[in-house]
Amino acid sequence: MCANIVRRGLMLVLSSPSGAGKTTLSRGLLASDDAVTMSVS
Repeated sequence: MCANIVRRGLMLVLSSPSGAGKTTLSRGLLASDDAVTMSVS
């Protein structure tokens, strides 16, 4: 195992059908923690 591995963070993917609450959940996560960022692609 390599001792110089740096953990850069955690990636969370929200994927679900239209109307399932992705926007509501992402807004709640963004509001609850300043370290959380969002990228839409």
